[in-house]
Amino acid sequence: MNKKEFVNIEDGGNVKKEEAEKYYKEAKELAKIAKIIKIDGIKGPEDILRVEAEKYDSERTKLLERIRKNGIKLENFKSLQPEFQNDREVVLEAVKQNGSALKYASKELQNDREVVLEAVKQNGSALKYASKEFQNDREFILEAVKQNPNVIKYASDEIKEKLGLLEEEK
Repeated sequence: MNKKEFVNIEDGGNVKKEEAEKYYKEAKELAKIAKIIKIDGIKGPEDILRVEAEKYDSERTKLLERIRKNGIKLENFKSLQPEFQNDREVVLEAVKQNGSALKYASKELQNDREVVLEAVKQNGSALKYASKEFQNDREFILEAVKQNPNVIKYASDEIKEKLGLLEEEK
């Protein structure tokens, strides 16, 4: 991932540039409305963005605490906002608790080496939700098979052949 794709928002962390531009446009419109209805403390789009960033950070912190304390049910992870399914720290915590949460992670995180490795360590079957690159990676296959020998079926024929398992399976 290219660092130029991201911008840093004061106290809000890094955000993809295209998303930041979209939010800024929306914030400008909200700021106009806020001026019309005279909402205290809102003078411009930066104030709207600050309030939204604070709200997101608060929700994110609570979510991470819940996951760390109680784990996460798969159906709950499925219904999370897309921002959280694309949040590396949230997804990493979720897959450590339930490897199958990888199924609902963004495509970008399904292709993240550390996230996928944690998922298959927790649940070898999570390999089926990993990118083809990792389904073709010896390290991931061996880690997944350690956890659940039946997951070899999610490995590519190429890697099964390299590991000498293709004939045995058929």
